[in-house]
Amino acid sequence: MASSSSPPKVKTPLPMVPVPQALETVLTETAKSLWFMTQQQQQQEASTTTASDTTTSSSPPLYHQLLGRISTKDIATPFPGYPDHNASIMDGYAIKTSDCANFKEAYEAIVDAEQKETFRMEFDIVGKVYAGDDDDDDNEDEEGNATSSALDGATAVYVTTGAVVPDGYDAVIPIEETAILPNNNDNNNNNNKMHRMHILPAKIQSVMSTKPNTWIRPIGCDIPSEYIVLAKGEVIRPVHMALLAQVGIRLEDVAVQRLPRVGVLSTGNEVLSSSSSSSEIGKIPDANRPLLLSQLSTYGNCIPIDL
Repeated sequence: MASSSSPPKVKTPLPMVPVPQALETVLTETAKSLWFMTQQQQQQEASTTTASDTTTSSSPPLYHQLLGRISTKDIATPFPGYPDHNASIMDGYAIKTSDCANFKEAYEAIVDAEQKETFRMEFDIVGKVYAGDDDDDDNEDEEGNATSSALDGATAVYVTTGAVVPDGYDAVIPIEETAILPNNNDNNNNNNKMHRMHILPAKIQSVMSTKPNTWIRPIGCDIPSEYIVLAKGEVIRPVHMALLAQVGIRLEDVAVQRLPRVGVLSTGNEVLSSSSSSSEIGKIPDANRPLLLSQLSTYGNCIPIDL
């Protein structure tokens, strides 16, 4: 006959505790571990040279350290924006549209049809500016000697694509619409002197109506002044690196939030440490710990901590 008595109670070496008490214990011990690790890290940092004092081949580049981080403030484009100068879009000649208006007025005042057919738009070339140059040399000849800026008639400056358009010039005429003539004022046949440029007859009508900023990228046209290139709270991506460089912001000036610390803790009497080389009956390997620590490391936006 089967016994109706209840099975004997098994005594465990570790008494059961309520869930709230267990959570409090885990959080308390985790906080202690984090505090001790922080103190140890601060001591190590204090005993070593800071990254700003020296750069070693083993230290990651700054852009790598910023990727995935969160900006703590808005970063705006400095004045006057990008580009910070009027830039030529074409190889050609920087001219003044006021000169074009004067040519148009003179052309429209001509009554004789034959004279209109032979009408010429000529400009004295007073300098050259190449991409990468500033416009301080726009009144220099090929030898670097100053050329008179008080020439009679209209003037032009040869510019290449991307070159700074000199102050006072507000349009660019593509080189395909022009031709070079020897300078009539050059009586010494010095090949180093500047020449004269004239507009091809087929292009005179259109060039006379040239508007300001024709074939010019004006100041701030790509990225205007005060435009936010990196917003507060935004995750820094590779495109932000390019924008910051384009508007002249140093990466050293980018402020980011401190990386959050994420602790990984495995619990359970049945869990066998992943560092253990032996196997025990009734135990299971701690596979979650290396998985989570490795996965967190790939994100780049937190500091994984093995508790």
